[in-house]
Amino acid sequence: MLNRALDLACNVGHALQIFPPNYVRSILGDLDSWRTQTCPPTELQLAAFHEWNKGLPALAHILIPALPWKPREVSLPCSDLLFRPSAVFRYPAGDHVQDPTPQEIWFFINGICTDRSVVHLNAQYLHRLFGRPLTVLHNFTRSFIPDLAACAVGKGWEQVTESAAVAFPPIYAALKNKTYERLILLAHSQGTILSAVILELLKGLHPPIHEEWAAAPVVAPECAVARKLAERWDFAGTMRAVRTGRRARTAPRFDWPGRGRRRLEPVTLDELRKAEIYCFANCATEMVPVRMRGENAVPAPWIESYGNEKDIVARLGVLASETGPGSARIGGDRYTRDAAWGHLLNAHYLYPMMKARGSGQPAGGLAPLTGNRFSVPRLFGYLDAKSPPPLQQRKAAR
Repeated sequence: MLNRALDLACNVGHALQIFPPNYVRSILGDLDSWRTQTCPPTELQLAAFHEWNKGLPALAHILIPALPWKPREVSLPCSDLLFRPSAVFRYPAGDHVQDPTPQEIWFFINGICTDRSVVHLNAQYLHRLFGRPLTVLHNFTRSFIPDLAACAVGKGWEQVTESAAVAFPPIYAALKNKTYERLILLAHSQGTILSAVILELLKGLHPPIHEEWAAAPVVAPECAVARKLAERWDFAGTMRAVRTGRRARTAPRFDWPGRGRRRLEPVTLDELRKAEIYCFANCATEMVPVRMRGENAVPAPWIESYGNEKDIVARLGVLASETGPGSARIGGDRYTRDAAWGHLLNAHYLYPMMKARGSGQPAGGLAPLTGNRFSVPRLFGYLDAKSPPPLQQRKAAR
């Protein structure tokens, strides 16, 4: 317990070491990012007077704490303020939406302080940039303090467990669907913690490493959440069935979206290789792909993370120390934007990247960190409904 407290204190202490120590600016960014005249897709447009019908509910959701679930028997006019369970929806909605790459499926998990209005602004901008419909895994805000605490100290709280339990089934079902050749998961802020839990669950269903995974000591909080869900869904029974060829009659059934309730099946290496995870303001403690043989072997899944230097949330994960107390283990390619403030997805990550690319900077103003395979994010290859070539073996970027 003492070691964990020390580790947490070091992690948070490193995150707060920004100069000047303007923590409001660290989250909300510079004033230019508040205005649609200088940042058209900004989330802070909801603070404008003409957006009061969206802005006031968003403010209430940010200020008023809520529970991450909703009792079925409760139906009150204010229940949206008291109970905010996670939800899954399609953006844009409707059967008429064109999908330029039907062999790909795209997911998005939002970050802190995100109610319906904000998550729609995020999804709208992502759809405009990448040209694909999205399955939005909405991690509804439970107010600012619980959300921020979940990023820093409460990654194992009920809030994270509930949200991960909602987010995992559609991703798992999509990986098992042979129609899809690629699964793209975009995550922001607290959504990167959920992505780390999802990755741990996929590892737990991969037979070659299941026993090692199940026996490893639980260090990272994302692993603790994954173990809790693995016990709920009886991963051990699934692996036992793989070894013996016999399924337990009492094995719990799992909701496969679009396919009813079925028992879990193992995840193959080819299925893991279909997944690509792109994380903005990655604040996870541990997000490491499956270890592959060979010095230059492509990891499964592919992971990219981006962090603004002055974003205290990113400094909890992708920009944390790599070793020692308070460190974070973030695998894959990592990028930072030097001297950059702000934490919001549209205003402080996506828009500045696109603006820098428009001014002739191929990497979108991002600097690769040591050990990267690429000097320019692979994610940019998906802009304008395009797709980069399949991942191949490649030496680390110099």
